[in-house]
Amino acid sequence: MTVLAAVSALSVLVWPALTSAITGNAKTEGSKQSVSHAVATGRLGWFTNAYEQIGWVGVVGVFLLVVLLVALALSPLTRTWGLEVRTWFAIYPIFLLFVGGVHTGMFRYLLLAFPMTLLIVGSPPPGTIPRKRAAVLVAVSVISLALQIPWVSHALVITSEAGQPWLP
Repeated sequence: MTVLAAVSALSVLVWPALTSAITGNAKTEGSKQSVSHAVATGRLGWFTNAYEQIGWVGVVGVFLLVVLLVALALSPLTRTWGLEVRTWFAIYPIFLLFVGGVHTGMFRYLLLAFPMTLLIVGSPPPGTIPRKRAAVLVAVSVISLALQIPWVSHALVITSEAGQPWLP
C-alpha cells in the first residue's frame, strides 16, 4: 500500500514534466485543470472550498469524512470484500475530496464509488447472500439508475430562463 501511495505521488509530479517535454512546454487549457496544477497552486478540492466557506471547522469536517471512509473500509462491515474493493471504497472518494471542487458534477463522479452501496448489504458470511439483502441492493441500484433521468434532463441542463445559476 505504501508503494502504491509513493508511485501515485510520484506520478503527480512526473506527468506534467512528461507532457511539457512532449508538447514543447505549451500551456493548454487542460493543464490548468490537472491535479498537479491544483497541488502547485495550493487548491486541495473540498478542503480549500470548506476553508473558504466556513474556515477550519469545514476542513476538520472534511478530514473527519476521510477518517470515516478509512474506518469503514477497515471495519467488519467490509470483512468479506476483496482488498481491491475495500481500497476503492475508501480511496476513490478521498481522491475526489482532494482534487474535485464542490460542484453538481460530483454526483456523477460518485457513481464510480459503487462500493458505497454495498454497505447497505453489509458483509454476509462467505458463500451466502441473503435474499433480502440482495433485493435491497438491486432496488437501490435500480432507483439510482432511474434518478439519472431527472439529473440529465433537469439538473445538468442550464437554460437562459434559469438565469445565473449558482456554480461554485
